[in-house]
Amino acid sequence: MGGFILKILLIDDHKILSTGLKNSLEGLDPNKKIYIIDDYIDSEEIISLGKDSKYDILLIDINLKKLTDLDGLELAEKILENRPDKKIIILTGYDNLYFKLKSKEIGIKAFVKKDIDMEKLDDILNEVYNDDYKDEFTKREFVLTEREKEIVVLYSKGYTRDELANKLFISKRTLGNHLHAIYEKLDVNNVQEMITKATKLGYIKDNLF
Repeated sequence: MGGFILKILLIDDHKILSTGLKNSLEGLDPNKKIYIIDDYIDSEEIISLGKDSKYDILLIDINLKKLTDLDGLELAEKILENRPDKKIIILTGYDNLYFKLKSKEIGIKAFVKKDIDMEKLDDILNEVYNDDYKDEFTKREFVLTEREKEIVVLYSKGYTRDELANKLFISKRTLGNHLHAIYEKLDVNNVQEMITKATKLGYIKDNLF
C-alpha cells in the first residue's frame, strides 16, 4: 500500500479488547491506523461517525449494549442505508447463521469471529479494502422464512398455539404446517428444542444479549 494509511474505525464496547486489537493491528502493519469508539455515544452521533468518509473500513461488534442503543447489525444497516459503499466488517463472538445471513443481506463485507488470528484479520482487512474478500459458505438448510422466524420468536415469548394462531390470523392447521417446516429445517422435535436451536443460530436475539 506504499505510504497510504488505511484508516479503520473500531466500534466495540469492550475497552481492553479494543485497545489490544488496536495495538496488535498497528503493530503488524504501520500502514494501518485504528480509531476506537468504546464509550457510550448517542445513536445518531455514532451513525454519523460511521458514515464519515475519513474511515476506509468499519470494524463493528454485534453486542454494543454498553456503547449505544443499537446492536452492531442495526448500526451497520443504518450506515449502509445512506452509504452503501461503506466497507463494514462484523467482528463478533457470536458465530451463528442468522447474524451471518443478515450481514450478507444488508451489504456487510465480512463476518469475523473475535478469536481470529491477528495476521488473518490483517489479511481480511486488506482483502476487504481491495474488494478481494470471498464470503464464507453458510448452511442453507437452517434458513427460515420471515414468517417462520416470526413464529419462533413468538413461541420464545411464551405464546400458546391458540394465542399465536390468533395473533397471526392463521388457522392452527396452518400454524402446524409452519412448525413442521421449522422442525425439519432446524432438525428438532419439539418447541423447546426449536427455541434452543433458534437461539444458538441467532434468530432469537433477546436470549443472547
